[in-house]
Amino acid sequence: MSFLDGLNDEQRLAAEHRDGHLLILAGAGTGKTRTLVHRLGSLLEQGQPAHRLMAITFTNKAAAELKERLKDLVGSKADRVVCGTFHGVAARYLRQLSSRIGWPADFLIYDDADQRSLVSGLLSSADQVTPGALIKAMERLRLNPQVAIPTWDRAGQLAKARLTEYRAALAKAGAVDFQGLVEGFVALVEAGHLPPFDEVMVDEFQDTDRLQHRLLEGFAQHGSRVVAVGDDDQSIYGWRGADVSGMLSFEKTYPGASRVTLARNYRSVQTVLDAANRLIGKNRDRLGKVLVGNRGQGDDLEVTAVADDRAEQRQVVRQLSSWIDAGLPASELAVLARTNAQLRSIEIGLAGARVPYRLVGGRALFETREVRDVMAFLRLWVQPDSDLDLLRIINRPTRGLGKVAVDKIKTSAAGRPLLPFLRQHYDEFSARTRRGISRLLEVLDPVPSSVREGLERVIYDGGYLEWVCQREPERADDREANLLSLLDSASTLAGPEGDLIEFLEAWSLAGGADLGRGEGVRLMTIHASKGLEFSALCLPGWEEGLFPMPDPEGGRFDQLEEERRLAYVALTRARDRAMITWARSRMHHGRTLPGRPSRFITDIAGEGVRGYAHHPLDGRQVQALPQAQRKSAQPVAYDELAQVDYGDQEGGVFVPGDPVEHERFGRGVIQSLRGSGLQTKVEVRFADGSVRTIIASFLVPADSMEF
Repeated sequence: MSFLDGLNDEQRLAAEHRDGHLLILAGAGTGKTRTLVHRLGSLLEQGQPAHRLMAITFTNKAAAELKERLKDLVGSKADRVVCGTFHGVAARYLRQLSSRIGWPADFLIYDDADQRSLVSGLLSSADQVTPGALIKAMERLRLNPQVAIPTWDRAGQLAKARLTEYRAALAKAGAVDFQGLVEGFVALVEAGHLPPFDEVMVDEFQDTDRLQHRLLEGFAQHGSRVVAVGDDDQSIYGWRGADVSGMLSFEKTYPGASRVTLARNYRSVQTVLDAANRLIGKNRDRLGKVLVGNRGQGDDLEVTAVADDRAEQRQVVRQLSSWIDAGLPASELAVLARTNAQLRSIEIGLAGARVPYRLVGGRALFETREVRDVMAFLRLWVQPDSDLDLLRIINRPTRGLGKVAVDKIKTSAAGRPLLPFLRQHYDEFSARTRRGISRLLEVLDPVPSSVREGLERVIYDGGYLEWVCQREPERADDREANLLSLLDSASTLAGPEGDLIEFLEAWSLAGGADLGRGEGVRLMTIHASKGLEFSALCLPGWEEGLFPMPDPEGGRFDQLEEERRLAYVALTRARDRAMITWARSRMHHGRTLPGRPSRFITDIAGEGVRGYAHHPLDGRQVQALPQAQRKSAQPVAYDELAQVDYGDQEGGVFVPGDPVEHERFGRGVIQSLRGSGLQTKVEVRFADGSVRTIIASFLVPADSMEF
């Protein structure tokens, strides 16, 4: 039996190639892993020494799968193939050869937490930069030491000043961070200290950074054949250093290199592929390919306009429930969103409808610390004797009621419920403790008349939101999004005027049934979905300013193209069905802002994509096309369908995310708006990093194709 049996023509060509460097352009769902395994098997079958083959992947899981499948194919020979992640393979050879580049043999590898602790020791309060921001800035600088850092980039400027100090601190500790592992590996390879390799294969090549490009060029200079495998249309990690230009310029970097394109898709129906092809075809910087399926035409994709994010939540839950009722397993369904914050509303809706789900890559809303803190206040209003809840929030936010004060309160209460005791014996404590108790009772008294009133009192008036965001500035956006989702849940679970007991009961039932922990509908960001596939998808939030999401600092010239690649990744996760939604208004930081459909909706419009028409008299409603019309309906012209008159709405003609231009300050991106019409006050982040509030009449729309 030949290891090339069962491959299609393109896969076979990729597996058989032996003449020089090779770029395998592998589209989504085209059998890439199968091709790689059979290529390695074929090489071994022809007598290639296993120890002279290296296969590099981006995750340990991918490396383990590749090795296991190769072992099933060729047996124990697979064990001698060098297979692992960049960092794993680097550590393996550095342990053996570290002395050749002046490293100690017993060097430590600092993980993210170690790195954060080390960087924290280099910062002072005057720096006004968080450890995480400085770490990211130093990583960017190490990848591209020649890059010009603008004066307004405080973290970037500080990275230039502190990088030498940081490296000295690592050396003093006999330690290396993850990026340092690859730097050391590059030094070994370029100096020729590694044993010879006939072939170095790199999977997910579109996600490699400049340092990894340099590593591969070092292998090539010492006689290795470089085989790069990936899809430039799925390069979505530019924000963490990935540089797709390495793939786009592969044939220039490696003269004489060949290219094989895998475009036969085995995953998705043709309607999904046609929409994805139309979308990604709008990008200019790409090698170019068109995916062709073999599973038939399939059902139309649906684009649904909804009134607001709450209506979107209901629409998504209805659609998921409908698919489950039709016999699709919940675990074969997913909701893919641009940001984690968008998933919180969907999570609340699924919990309220008792639809099982799993939040991938994060904690269920019901389990987050900030949400449990705020819920403790609500429980105290219903049951003041609950000491468990009082002790949880007695010093959150900080009120001067630390451990010593709490111990005195507990001793004085002598087993009596603490909150009633504090109310009755307030005068018996010291002045400092009385001040803390008074601040606590200002939040707790009187009992609110509705759930929303109580939540707003704790989150805003009681200072909880400000406190929790100040404690962890790097997670402030997530904390705030979770609390805003909790506010939204007041209406979803108990109605606008729902009382506390009704809300707490609904919340406990929704959160206490392990809905967010086991098998069920997958909720995840699009970034987290890469490499996965599902029978059917809901894709919410396709609005300008949200998706595509602009780069407010103007530092990424290809930001729009990467956002479009992200949308392409989202679509190509679907095997059979997908529903896209956009909202005409959406809550943002407690304010309702108008929305307009993403340009990506226009990009996918065509045969096999079905839309919804607005009710002519009330723009807040949507009306499905009658079933009889659906079968014969012409492709929807989304640029016409989605026109929204913003003249009388907040922000006038602008919405957050719009690129604008000012005569004096230049180009910028809208962050938020207050007011209406031409006198709207618009908060704009300009290209120099400054944020200014400008009257709308002094701004003009900029070219929307550039951020």
